[in-house]
Amino acid sequence: MRCFTHGTAGLAAPRVADLLFGAAEPSGRLAISMPRHGAEAPVTYASDPSGRPSPGRFAKFLTGWLDLEDDAPHFPFGFGLGYAPVGYGPPRLSRDTAPASDRVTLSVMVVNHGTRTAIETVQLYASDPVAQVTRPARKLIDFMQVSLSPAKAARSVFRSARRNSPIPSPQRSRPRAGSATPV
Repeated sequence: MRCFTHGTAGLAAPRVADLLFGAAEPSGRLAISMPRHGAEAPVTYASDPSGRPSPGRFAKFLTGWLDLEDDAPHFPFGFGLGYAPVGYGPPRLSRDTAPASDRVTLSVMVVNHGTRTAIETVQLYASDPVAQVTRPARKLIDFMQVSLSPAKAARSVFRSARRNSPIPSPQRSRPRAGSATPV
């Protein structure tokens, strides 16, 4: 266990002990990516595609590591474990296509397969591999925590909003240097 900013005067020690000995349920997720090896640093979660061949595709000229896996941090952004095994059902969209002005709902069933209460952080990522502008390969756009009793299930529902869209509108002009564009 790694403790970042674990407080002063030993205030975090009892909380860490509760997590280690199972008196509390871990529910935090990594806000950074941890590389497999120090030479891989920095590893970023929302990095743009590198142009390298995708895993499983023909890769005659590979420009990655010779002794390590490519693009696979030891613990990726958003990683976290709990004491109860949690499973996910298939995601369901409210509709297959919609204009950009309409809201779309995505829902997923989360099931606690364990014998103790679980606190699961459900994360929603998006990507756009065919965007006109280079976008991150994977971008966190929403998340929620769900408390699940043993052997119980809950439906997590995400509603899209224009600000959450991972895809910039082609009609939007590009921001000038030094300016900020609200999304």
